Amino acid sequence: MKKIGIFFALLSFVLLFQTNSNAQSDFVKQCVANRITIGNNTYIPMNLFERPARKVQTILWILKTFEEQSPELKVVYWKIEKQQTTYLRNEIIFGIWIQHEPNKKSKK
Repeated sequence: MKKIGIFFALLSFVLLFQTNSNAQSDFVKQCVANRITIGNNTYIPMNLFERPARKVQTILWILKTFEEQSPELKVVYWKIEKQQTTYLRNEIIFGIWIQHEPNKKSKK
């Protein structure tokens, strides 16, 4: 009986993790799709009410997805746009600013 209980607990954990992973993937794709690029600068809106330290994977996946979708660009610098009004309040991650330049390798 214990084995069945453990099996269902693990199964529900895997299904829950998979759902969150898919939701995060959709969020990442949506953020990158909403990017605004002018010249060598891109802004990717996120609008998350969370501390950046708790969204490290999401931020890195957004950057990776941007690089994959823009092989002709080389990321030079990026920065999170955030706000925290007081120590006890949550931060708001407005988006990511990315500076890039043409990728010389992709022109060959």
